[in-house]
Amino acid sequence: MMESTTTVLVTGGAGYIGSNVVLALRASGFTVVVIDDLSTGQSWLLPPEVTLVCGDVGDCALLDRVLPGYGVSAVMHFAGSIVVPDSITDPIGYYRNNTANSLTLIGACARDYIHVTDLAAAHVKALCYLMSGGASITLNCGYGCGASVREVIAGVERALGRPLPQAELPRRPGDAAILVAASDRIRQVLDWHPRLDDLDLIIASALNWERSLLAKRQPVTGH
Repeated sequence: MMESTTTVLVTGGAGYIGSNVVLALRASGFTVVVIDDLSTGQSWLLPPEVTLVCGDVGDCALLDRVLPGYGVSAVMHFAGSIVVPDSITDPIGYYRNNTANSLTLIGACARDYIHVTDLAAAHVKALCYLMSGGASITLNCGYGCGASVREVIAGVERALGRPLPQAELPRRPGDAAILVAASDRIRQVLDWHPRLDDLDLIIASALNWERSLLAKRQPVTGH
């Protein structure tokens, strides 16, 4: 079995379905981390090389530690509750576990971040399209994939080489959990082909820009 550089977080991984998925992931070479509160799961179901984090998948502070701490690239969510009679007697608990906790796994709000160079190229393409007689049209501009605020923070920390102070606050009114651009149309109409779809690259470019601005603002001291 070849080791993969991809780490997968499996919630509810000590349960019936989750533990079988863990075994399948390990057989395919993935590194696996499990979050399970062991309310119904059993730790002995997990292979010894799999890391088990005992806790609630709705615990934001726990996720803040686990996701960047283990370098998680993907999440498979099996911590939902599925007993129908219990959902009738405890609907609030089921909503919390199956809906609210699932949204927590999205991390904070996820957005389709785009490199400024790709964004600029799209605008030039749009101008050329209109100047050549193209009809006015509304087009989404993005990569078609999202990154959470937590992923962005982790990326900034990688770029800086140090941790950042963080404060967990409630989601702002009106904030959607996920906003990702469907960019098929802009690629087709404008023949736009983005080249810099990489979160670390986006962050590095933005950080360099801010550093250059900061350097320009620094007062020049005399000799």
